[in-house]
Amino acid sequence: MKDETFAIEMALEQTWGRAWICLLIVTLIGVVSVETTLLAMGTGYLGGGFNSVHVDGRGLLAFLIGATVLDAAVVLGIWAVLVPIGKRLASGRIELFCGSALLGLGVPLTVAAIHYNLVTTLGRLVNPSLLGFGSSGSSVGMVSILLEELVGLDRLLMVLALGGGVLLLYGIRRFGAGIPFASGSLLPPSTKRLWVGFVLASVAGAVLLMVSAQWNQRVHYGLARTTGGMVLPLLLRVVTDFDGDGYGWIDRPADFAPFDGSLHPYAHDIPGNGIDENGVGGDHPAAFTSEANFDNRSGEGVLPHFLLIYLESFRADLLDRKYEGQAITPFLNQFADSAARSEHAFVHSPWTLPSRAQLFSGSLVAKPGARTLIDDFKARGYQIAYFSGQDDSYGDSTRLLGVERADVFYDTRQDVDRRTSRTALSVSLQVSWKTVLERVEVYLAHADPAVPQFLYVNIVDTHFPYTHDELDDILGVKRISRSEIRADNADQIRATYANTAANVDRAVEQVVRAFGRRFRGRPQAIVVTADHGQAFYEEGTLGHGQTLAPGETRVPLIVWGLGGDWPEPIAPSDLRGLVSRNLARRPGDDTPLPRFVPDPKRRILQYLGGLAKPKRVAARSIDRLLVYDLVRGSVELKDSAGRPLSAEPTPEEVASLIWSWESAQTAAEEAVVR
Repeated sequence: MKDETFAIEMALEQTWGRAWICLLIVTLIGVVSVETTLLAMGTGYLGGGFNSVHVDGRGLLAFLIGATVLDAAVVLGIWAVLVPIGKRLASGRIELFCGSALLGLGVPLTVAAIHYNLVTTLGRLVNPSLLGFGSSGSSVGMVSILLEELVGLDRLLMVLALGGGVLLLYGIRRFGAGIPFASGSLLPPSTKRLWVGFVLASVAGAVLLMVSAQWNQRVHYGLARTTGGMVLPLLLRVVTDFDGDGYGWIDRPADFAPFDGSLHPYAHDIPGNGIDENGVGGDHPAAFTSEANFDNRSGEGVLPHFLLIYLESFRADLLDRKYEGQAITPFLNQFADSAARSEHAFVHSPWTLPSRAQLFSGSLVAKPGARTLIDDFKARGYQIAYFSGQDDSYGDSTRLLGVERADVFYDTRQDVDRRTSRTALSVSLQVSWKTVLERVEVYLAHADPAVPQFLYVNIVDTHFPYTHDELDDILGVKRISRSEIRADNADQIRATYANTAANVDRAVEQVVRAFGRRFRGRPQAIVVTADHGQAFYEEGTLGHGQTLAPGETRVPLIVWGLGGDWPEPIAPSDLRGLVSRNLARRPGDDTPLPRFVPDPKRRILQYLGGLAKPKRVAARSIDRLLVYDLVRGSVELKDSAGRPLSAEPTPEEVASLIWSWESAQTAAEEAVVR
């Protein structure tokens, strides 16, 4: 009888008992359901939230199937490691079964919850600089705040998983005799079976990740944010990174030289050594140099008072547009008619930090602590006043912009109690244009007209969520709530954004008029531009930093009171040199205006992601956009509006684009080292 029982148990161990099959199914349903819910809550994946792609229909089905496969690899991996240990430690099959249920649910749900908290909950943290935690302050205090916030949702999910495990254990103990599979089928599968299942699920998951990265970015976006999508690539990278350069066969772009650590997709290509270190564009020619942006020359003459207005998330096509017959930006339209306006101003990167740093540094790569636009004006005797509606300590901006050398400095940290953002976290802290205007007017009331003034004003209201309580209802638009910001409400979101843009237009008008009144009768110069645009689902996403389309990368550029020839297309890195060369004017001259000159041979380097490891790089000319996708290894040619062209770029054009990026990549690394 004992031999028979042993034989039955051995046979069951070589298969999957019904109880364990049910447990795997229930675990995966629970994990995938929670992950999908958290992904939708944290990023708007199912509805199209800020800076998130969204899926529906077949895309959603593909995501759910892929998430199930990826999470199956995680659950089976946990069981393969811990079940053999549990066989030795557990007092019985029921305890082992319930323990496996707890770990199979608890670990993935904890990972998912921590990721969700990193995306959303951290937004509730108080800015550490406001608590006295500077760069040299209490890191222990900061860590304690992080831990306090991070354990919120995952602690709840762990309690639920633990409670479920206890109830399951009690139920089996209490009613186990009545459960048809509560005896022999509770035997766990053999360790071999578990490892085979883990390997098969891992290979299938890896294939799904690679295929989705190549052919369906929306599905890949979601898969990469599941527990399996985050954990599996790390494990496979360790296994397949044979040369230790940080890249394996699952990465996109993949390691094209798996046994040579000096060659990988983002290696720095050493010019003229005959080796193509990153596998694209061939060896970087020793004689190739990218265009230098900043020209240090400056003219002599009368120095005007200078006003630089910088707008956040402000699309260039807002100018001259109407909402239900009413102009959105009436003042900017009028001001542009009296000034010079470029229709071909594009940022290098659709993110605030690099765009603003490129404007102040006059270079594609800003170096912390280097001279900036502020130093140029200060060297010519200007009083420097800097006013920003956001926290400009974020991202080391203080050193990149040189604002510590300003005579008067204000950002939203000085008015935290009046913030319009939900959080005081540095990345999101903002105040209304009305608060900024109050501060500017106080400064202007005491500014000496006899001393040339440099005034920088940053207005941020058009940033997500595109509305707040201090905005005026100028266009008669119903205010949208955060929960309504979804792809199916695109028209209402655009209307809300238009009303906020109308408020920004009013802010610009009041700043310009206050500036003009204070320095009436004296030379003045004004520049209005923005850090990037904003997408409203034209390319499938809401926000910025997701594409190089004109909606995200084309910005307004209005110049009044400066002369000279200004080339087009024109980028933020061009402005420092152009302003410096054309600032002074001859005594008695009328107010000059620049001449924007289209240059068919001119190219602007654009990129998505960081310069060191971008997803895409592009060369924008006056009428075309050449894009190289480093993830897919593909080339695409588009017209100025972003529509695909049937023409093929020449190999020389593609090589020049790659070499320009490589030069910028090297400069970026040197800036970090310094």
